[in-house]
Amino acid sequence: MSTPVSMATLAKAIGKSDIGAFRRKYGEAFLLFTGTPTQLKPPRKEWQATLDDKGRKVGGAAPQRLSAMLVHPLRSAAEPWAVTVGRVLPNDVVIPDETVSLYHAAFKRGEDGQFLLQDLGSTNGSFVNEARVPPRDEGGAIEIRSSNMVRFGSVVMTFLLAQEVLDLGRTLDAVTASEVRVSALREDELFANIAPSHTGKVPLSGTLLTYFDAVEHVQQKRYKEAKALLHQLLAGDPGNRNAQIWLLLAEARELRRGGRRAEAVAKYRAVLKLDPDHEEARRAGGTR
Repeated sequence: MSTPVSMATLAKAIGKSDIGAFRRKYGEAFLLFTGTPTQLKPPRKEWQATLDDKGRKVGGAAPQRLSAMLVHPLRSAAEPWAVTVGRVLPNDVVIPDETVSLYHAAFKRGEDGQFLLQDLGSTNGSFVNEARVPPRDEGGAIEIRSSNMVRFGSVVMTFLLAQEVLDLGRTLDAVTASEVRVSALREDELFANIAPSHTGKVPLSGTLLTYFDAVEHVQQKRYKEAKALLHQLLAGDPGNRNAQIWLLLAEARELRRGGRRAEAVAKYRAVLKLDPDHEEARRAGGTR
């Protein structure tokens, strides 16, 4: 099993590690869980677990939220390389949630070194940016790229590569080492290029937290809040395909809930123009 760690713990352990040393110690790819402990619903009391190694909950301020995010290194001793995800041991990544199957999915490496995700016949499905991953008896694994949103059942996570996790850890370390009170820092201050000679360029900006929030709002049916954040993202990055898809999904789900089915279908068909394999849009848009 690859033991998960909080971003705060990881930041302290990074020190002055270069990317090579970081990869050797932690691996080349990671899953980042950005939710709160109460969002997981263990099916049995003994599986209850907090998401922070010190039992802390995710706070509202950006530094505390980043500190408490749980990082799952995707590591495995298996040959060929494979990392399994499920609700119980002996999976490499254990997610104690009732919507996650005992043996849910697996990450693999392709011939060219790309990362692939395969569903293992789970009850509630595996999704990449809300496109369903075919079960292994219905199709091959699909490629997954950095910053893709991954959903196992109802648990939403983010797939990141080593360099991005290293930079996030360095940024957090620089913030907590500063004389400024962490709780007083804003998101734009947290993700600013703090002490460039120490941290280097941070490829993930504050927009990532905004994106996490927007997706959570959609999942929790808070469509007004989700649309506001997604419009904000698209104002700064009009070509952000993921934000475009989630905005259309928020609008479609809101219209469907209000009984305006024809308008919802039009939104779902707009999603399909951006992502022809989007499972929810294919079902609701009447294409299958």
